[in-house]
Amino acid sequence: MPMYRGLVIIFGFLFIGETLSGLFNLPIPGNVIGMVLLTFALLFNVIKVEDVLEF
Repeated sequence: MPMYRGLVIIFGFLFIGETLSGLFNLPIPGNVIGMVLLTFALLFNVIKVEDVLEF
């Protein structure tokens, strides 16, 4: 079950990045924005590393 949680978190940030890129018409790809947001969430302990480590 933890693998699914990590997968949902990663795809969730991918979706958020794609949405932000489309809404604001940014020249940066949505997947890059999503991974940067995921990195910040991990750095500021919004998400635990263990939640995405299993995936």
